[in-house]
Amino acid sequence: MAIHALELGMPVKEIESPYKTRQEGSYSKLNTYQDGIRILFKIISLFICKKPCVFFGVIAFILFLISVLLVIPIVHMWLVTGLVPRIPTIVLCSSLVVVSAISLIIGILMEAIYQVRRTSNCLVYLGFE
Repeated sequence: MAIHALELGMPVKEIESPYKTRQEGSYSKLNTYQDGIRILFKIISLFICKKPCVFFGVIAFILFLISVLLVIPIVHMWLVTGLVPRIPTIVLCSSLVVVSAISLIIGILMEAIYQVRRTSNCLVYLGFE
């Protein structure tokens, strides 16, 4: 909720809540690892929703970098001998470049959609329907 409130520029106030010691015989219902994994996935989900261009841009960059690193020895071999010995690697590299481009386009489109939704949420909050 804090992220959404900050995004809309809403006023935020902290309210103190009383803490008491746990009653004897009771136990915590929290599971450290399971709850930590849930929180981690929620953070990743919020990051994808709030910064899709960055998330998918990083994925696109990594895939493109892997493709370039895989194709360098093949291009070198082709320049030296005129032969392309590893056709499957060339297919993999070209596929990685295509997936990289698709990832970048998805990030750009999701960023545009996010900006429109953010603007409409701000207008609703301000009462300018």
